[in-house]
Amino acid sequence: MDSGFRRNDTAGIIEVKVLVRKAAVNNIEDVLKLVKNTGCDKRACSLLSKKGGFHHIVIEKIDNRAANILKQEAISCGADAAVNEKVSRFEKGFSNAVLFVTIKQAEILKSKLCLQPFGLKELSLRLDGILKDAISGKKVFRYKKSEIDGKVKVGELINAVREQYSRVFGYKQFPDLYKSGENLINPLDMFLTLSSAITRDLNCGDEIEIIQGGELAPAALVRNRTDWGGDWIFPEKLDATNLVNIAKLQTWTIRPFDL
Repeated sequence: MDSGFRRNDTAGIIEVKVLVRKAAVNNIEDVLKLVKNTGCDKRACSLLSKKGGFHHIVIEKIDNRAANILKQEAISCGADAAVNEKVSRFEKGFSNAVLFVTIKQAEILKSKLCLQPFGLKELSLRLDGILKDAISGKKVFRYKKSEIDGKVKVGELINAVREQYSRVFGYKQFPDLYKSGENLINPLDMFLTLSSAITRDLNCGDEIEIIQGGELAPAALVRNRTDWGGDWIFPEKLDATNLVNIAKLQTWTIRPFDL
């Protein structure tokens, strides 16, 4: 291994070779370790780790007017967003976007979005939840990824929800994946797709594409606190991350049409 040092006996000096490598970073804790390893002032470590925690945030079914504002506000705080080409042409409708942002930039951005119309206030709440998960360094509960082979009839989805479930101590539970034909669909994608079918007034015989990776609008109403330990009815070190995320999924019963 190259130590990075090379002695030059002729000149009587030691040459230092600069070593450059890509760091393996998976979360903000990894960023913080990198910053601390530089010998950085402790007072600056937290701030710099937020600037180094880069995230790609997918936003689906966003109002094109909101996407336009999001793009401008993101750029204003040093971040950026990829939006549909229809947004730049001021065409009405809904599309998808990807936000490229550090934790520090996201903190500034969410304070701006909460003042904006077209659903951006609700988006800022979701962004706040993502920030808290990122800063805490906790692993976020995720459902198994859906495996989609094509469009599905609405009636088949309804039958799958009615008939397919697992049991825990005799009680019905959502399965990890619903099966419809050759498709395997996780509960969140299933309920988002059925909610879309309701809003579009589709019939059982109509085909629909499975919505993947979305969020339930009422889930923003669920409190994100997961450290339930210390209360008189809970164990001292109880981490309720999975319980909170299951509660977010259950909110589909509140207003399944509000997406």
